[in-house]
Amino acid sequence: MMRLGKLLTIGLVFFFLLVSNVQAIGITPARVTVDFEPGMEGVKNFCVINNQKKSMGVDLFVNGGLAEYIELSATRATINPAEYSKCFSYIYSLPDRMEPGTHEARIGVTEIPPENIFEGTGISTRASVLSQFRVFVPPEGSHIQIERILTSQADVGHQVSIKLLVRSIGTEDTEFYGDVKISDSNNVNLGTLSVPKTLVTAGAVKIVELNWGGSTIPGRYSILASLTYDEGVETTETAEIKIGGEHVDIIAEDSMQVALDDISNFILTVENFWSEEIEDVSGRIVIQDSAGKTVEQLSIESFDLKALGTKNMNLFWDSRDAAEGEYLVTIVLDYLDGKVSTKKITLSIGAVSAVAESSSVDAPSQELVATLSLLLIVLVILTIIYVAIRKK
Repeated sequence: MMRLGKLLTIGLVFFFLLVSNVQAIGITPARVTVDFEPGMEGVKNFCVINNQKKSMGVDLFVNGGLAEYIELSATRATINPAEYSKCFSYIYSLPDRMEPGTHEARIGVTEIPPENIFEGTGISTRASVLSQFRVFVPPEGSHIQIERILTSQADVGHQVSIKLLVRSIGTEDTEFYGDVKISDSNNVNLGTLSVPKTLVTAGAVKIVELNWGGSTIPGRYSILASLTYDEGVETTETAEIKIGGEHVDIIAEDSMQVALDDISNFILTVENFWSEEIEDVSGRIVIQDSAGKTVEQLSIESFDLKALGTKNMNLFWDSRDAAEGEYLVTIVLDYLDGKVSTKKITLSIGAVSAVAESSSVDAPSQELVATLSLLLIVLVILTIIYVAIRKK
């Protein structure tokens, strides 16, 4: 019995240590990037953040491809409760030549577990954080990339400014030319702007300014910038322009699949492109079968949209009695005494393949949460059993 009680206590201590150490320390900056020069040397500072304002020891280390060129100012230190942060530095001494591309070293800090954290057990956890030191080595010759496309939001009928930020990432000055294509949400080309021959010096950024006459129809418009250099090499980049006005946009997937005997759930976002609030937006959902026959029409309760605001909506259709096949779902919104916005969705009702979808959640974090949750459940169950046995 005593042994079970001790094991339970050890387990609880381990669990709470693990949880507390998840955010025990931090490091800043998270990343430093420098452009390579032969034989370059320098000093960079970084700080360890004492998030829990406690007394602790830390080990400092460096690893990665550039580790041999990094010298830390310290490899071990103590942080006091009164110190919210403690700063250190490292010296980097790079060779005369490196291969083109991005090279990296990781500056790490690990908390030193306190001694005798639980007498006779030695259980502890070590929180670690990393800061990246990156060196970019430009490729030989002429190389450019469109670093960013800047656009101005405009109202209907107004001119739109488009700026291309073109960076030379090679070792030579580069001349480029090209065009910018603008299309609507249906991928219909609305015009092409020419980019004249322009020279950007090695390592520099050149800003190319263009103007588009705009559109009389509110909505989202796509930009595709294509630049050609070095006798035929092409680089591209995309961006989006939003033309404002008295317009409500419906954002949803173009198609969806629902199993037989299930309820259809239409997830959408409604966005107000106008700089004023739009009141009393109402609508309906029209569902048609493959023959074009309307099988259902549902009302959407009225709502207000804040100026330039959005509203997330979940709309449902009880499709449990619907026959297997494809349906056309049209979502219609009425607003401002006569304006209408629509969105068409192809709905397939039938057997749904049980294919696992990729998750945007960071896998290590999710695994950690699951592990901690499982551990806590086990400890609670064991504690209940232990208490019940002791009472007997």
